[in-house]
Amino acid sequence: MAEGTEQPTARAVHRVLDVLETVAKAETGVTLGDIASRTSQPKATAFRYAGALEERGYLVRDEAGAFRLGPEVRTLQVGQLVGLIDQIRPHLMQLRDRFQETCNLGQLDGDRIVYLEIMESPLAMRLAARIGSRSYVHSTALGKAIAAGLSDDRVRAILTSQGMLRMTSRTIINPEAYFAELEQVRQQGYAIDAGENEPDSLCIAVAIPMTEPPLALSISAPATRLGEEDIPVVVETLREVVATLTGASGAGVGHAL
Repeated sequence: MAEGTEQPTARAVHRVLDVLETVAKAETGVTLGDIASRTSQPKATAFRYAGALEERGYLVRDEAGAFRLGPEVRTLQVGQLVGLIDQIRPHLMQLRDRFQETCNLGQLDGDRIVYLEIMESPLAMRLAARIGSRSYVHSTALGKAIAAGLSDDRVRAILTSQGMLRMTSRTIINPEAYFAELEQVRQQGYAIDAGENEPDSLCIAVAIPMTEPPLALSISAPATRLGEEDIPVVVETLREVVATLTGASGAGVGHAL
């Protein structure tokens, strides 16, 4: 069966998926030449498959002609994301019940952190965002935990796009200071927002590895109740939850999206 006929061959299907996966793995737009090179396809073939994906809404082209994931990919991800939240929700409830503080699940959505699920503290004085609200990567523990897993180029692009708004007197607003903070996050395996997004607060976050889009869990509370002495036990508990979610074999939530 010829590849150029209307009936797709297994080889053609694999090549289409190669194109889609190449764009999905890229942190910025991918040119046609890069797609052809990374998939080992002739440029004309790569253009044909990328064009078909563009027609169906799985890819879009930006002003410079680079390909990015399109809205149809997000439609496919919605069902998976709902299942993922359902999988994580009981663990958030357990964390909330153990520490009596607000627990969050956040995702990198474009250049901001969006809150996918929140289990609020039962105490009258508490920290709690709203599900669907968006925060900056530079001022939140969720943002730092997720940004630490991105390339420096991607982080710089986010900071350039969003700026580094001073949320409180403790917010990091210098890019190089922020990169130094991310290096510390990578070394210690967790991130802290100590009054950087909201005054008199402490938030501790751990990223969930191998998720796309990137995800992280956090616990946040007034600094009068959650202090530096509590960080080790909170981090250990968050890591235990992440290990349970990802599984010893590396399967599970890490490959959900």
